[in-house]
Amino acid sequence: MGAISYVTGARRAVAALLVAAGLPATAQVEIAPGWSLLHWGVEDGMPVGSINAMTQDDDGYLWLATMDGLVRFDGHHLQIYDSASHPGLDSNRLIRLERDDDAMWLLTENRHLLRYADGEFQRLGVEHGLPDERVTALKNANGRWWVGTRAGAAWWDGRRFQVLDQQRWPD
Repeated sequence: MGAISYVTGARRAVAALLVAAGLPATAQVEIAPGWSLLHWGVEDGMPVGSINAMTQDDDGYLWLATMDGLVRFDGHHLQIYDSASHPGLDSNRLIRLERDDDAMWLLTENRHLLRYADGEFQRLGVEHGLPDERVTALKNANGRWWVGTRAGAAWWDGRRFQVLDQQRWPD
């Protein structure tokens, strides 16, 4: 069973993802003096039993990409973001999750790129400068987001994508 297992202790720790075979839902096990392991599963509010990607924001929230939505975890409570409750999230099937100082970037199973900033999801496509709707690669290099598609590559300028000039590519 895939689930969240969260380590608590003297310092706030980043959650660890474990396939916790044999641990009952919401089990708390002391792993060392002053440290315990807490386990959350579907029985405790997770949308599904597996997690595809995770990141932690500057406020300490753990964000989890699943095949049934995005989950925000504060160490005690799970908040689910799905297409029913958040119209800008056009798919619950999330396979990739990245973040920077301003936003979270999500890739759906059908290869659509989503950006979550200021409490809103935005699907980014050709109308935002992407060469193609289907994204094949996503990379943050030196603070700049680069996206690859079958029709070419582009970088995010903070408002829209700028297509990489193919004339500059080596032969």
